[in-house]
Amino acid sequence: MDKFTSNRLEKLLPNLSFKECHNSLFNSPNDCSLIWLPTLIHWWNKLNRIEAKLFVNSIESEITIKLISISQQHEYIELQTIKSLDLEISLHPDWKLLINIIDFYIEPTVNNLTDALEYIADASEPEIWSFLARKSPWPLAVHLLRATTKAELMTFAQQIRTGMFGDAEQWLILETKWKNNGISLKN
Repeated sequence: MDKFTSNRLEKLLPNLSFKECHNSLFNSPNDCSLIWLPTLIHWWNKLNRIEAKLFVNSIESEITIKLISISQQHEYIELQTIKSLDLEISLHPDWKLLINIIDFYIEPTVNNLTDALEYIADASEPEIWSFLARKSPWPLAVHLLRATTKAELMTFAQQIRTGMFGDAEQWLILETKWKNNGISLKN
């Protein structure tokens, strides 16, 4: 990618929504010279997924569930470079959303999860949540998929803050259990 194209792309992408940007990310060359775009492409394509078989009434089904793990948070540290986008004046709200929830990707704690959910509830509409959930570690994704209103998302954040949904240590234990034994509808 030449410098001119690279500069144009760097100015264009932050102004697009996630959905508008989706095809651009998958079609971008890996050798581009943008500071934050290679990190974003890597994040978009290479998230650490765990696969678990779904069990229904204790019987293994044909369905495999793929979840984004919290266990590889050190790989997400490079997402910090995306925070440089925050300096953009005309930044699309979707990117501001990502910038404000990166801390949960890097350090999946109860506090960072509740901060992320509260920010999402405050700064976005439910229509974007399912798209964001597809690229989010499962403790964040599950609540984005369950909530249908901002009030519900805020309620989940309050419940998480009180310990109702466990903590990072318990989440890692669940991931190991799911990888080894699958997920039942009770989970």
